Amino acid sequence: MYETEDYIKDLGVDSSEPKLEDMYLVNSIFQPENEKTITKAVSGLKDILIAALLFAILSLPVVDKTLCAALSSVTSNRFICYAAKILVFAILLFFITNYALSRF
Repeated sequence: MYETEDYIKDLGVDSSEPKLEDMYLVNSIFQPENEKTITKAVSGLKDILIAALLFAILSLPVVDKTLCAALSSVTSNRFICYAAKILVFAILLFFITNYALSRF
């Protein structure tokens, strides 16, 4: 494809010991006093993954056709269908992040 692409299998392997500064940095990140920060980061990642999954589900053609067909009796405006999808997305995201996952 491209001349500049490089594959992981083609990367060189360095068998030298890591520097002391690098070891100190890695060890300082995973200390017990940093547990709250790591928990916040993982929780934020969980919220992003949930939003991405909901977006993917609501972007499926089956869901789009079903939702727009249900709204076709009210209006034929395509923007109303988009607004309804946004509303469904927001409501589902709120309930999933605040109620369904509060047990985890």
